[in-house]
Amino acid sequence: MRKRFPVGGVVFGIVLLIAYGIWNYAKLPGLGSASNGLSSSYGAPVQSAEPPLSIHEAAAFAARNPNANVTIEGQVIDQGSTMGCWVRLRDASGTLFVQTDPMVYMPQELRGQTVRASGSFVREPFYGMGYHGSHEPAWILLTPGINVVRRTS
Repeated sequence: MRKRFPVGGVVFGIVLLIAYGIWNYAKLPGLGSASNGLSSSYGAPVQSAEPPLSIHEAAAFAARNPNANVTIEGQVIDQGSTMGCWVRLRDASGTLFVQTDPMVYMPQELRGQTVRASGSFVREPFYGMGYHGSHEPAWILLTPGINVVRRTS
């Protein structure tokens, strides 16, 4: 007697796998969560209990405490044009280059939004020499993620 291939079991397995994928995709942040399509966070969420420092205060703090972790908040004025994995923030005290994980995709609609980032505030000489168009002092913030604080309509 020849054994039959369990077609019904395979079809059921494929349907179950597709349903599981759709269910997990629907749980991703940012899918329809805001009217403008922006997620509330990109990459690792910022969970610092510390109030954000101004960019000027963060630079002064980092000068006294090398590789210090700081939290800043500012408006996105520029960002990487391909993946958006870096942004330039501005607050009342100045501007700052913020580098996220290269695998973090942030949409171009993030420009103009107020965001919060927390991470290592470090001095990198090559950033002050035109890298990514930067002509600012060579302070950068390395962060695993960014939170959108306020959205502009």
